[in-house]
Amino acid sequence: MEQFLLVFHHFPLSEAAKPSAEVVAVVNQQWQNYIGGIAGQGLFVSTQRLDQAGSHVLPDGSLVPVVNEGKNLIVGTLTVKASSLEQAIELAKGCPILSIGGSVEIRPVLPFDI
Repeated sequence: MEQFLLVFHHFPLSEAAKPSAEVVAVVNQQWQNYIGGIAGQGLFVSTQRLDQAGSHVLPDGSLVPVVNEGKNLIVGTLTVKASSLEQAIELAKGCPILSIGGSVEIRPVLPFDI
């Protein structure tokens, strides 16, 4: 089995576009079901939900804040085990972010040769 990183992208939401508490509860349940289904297949490795705030460190050591205006942000990741890229793609197709306008990037995780 190889590992694949699923990177979740979404546009930041304005205050006016933020969903109601009821919608958030439904979406959270969809995420729990999605990740739980992957874990139930023995394919779960780890997951992270990311804040929209952050900084970039530049080569000179200076910091630049992450700009959220109109940008497609990385909002989380999920590392899974899969026998192939095709299986990882199939896992990504069930992601709840797709139903709310987001996308999923799938990247093979390469081992370090140290």
